[in-house]
Amino acid sequence: MSICLFEDLSISTLFPLTHIQPDFDLRCGVFTGRERVGQYFAGEELTLFTRMGLVDVMKERSGLPVNTGAAADLYIAGTTLLTPSLAH
Repeated sequence: MSICLFEDLSISTLFPLTHIQPDFDLRCGVFTGRERVGQYFAGEELTLFTRMGLVDVMKERSGLPVNTGAAADLYIAGTTLLTPSLAH
């Protein structure tokens, strides 16, 4: 299964926190949203979709494909706070 973690237009409500990083890279507790998705869906192919100005930064920071345009089986908004019950 392939998973796409994406930013939507709600990033404007999180300014200035999302000015230089995507919403899925914000910390909520110990982990970022991207790290939580990686833990709950370990072994699954993860891609990221973010603003054009952050593509190179996220490629370097995460090592994941960013803005590839490939279709995914599951799309998760970056502002989603995953819990174990929601992930399953």
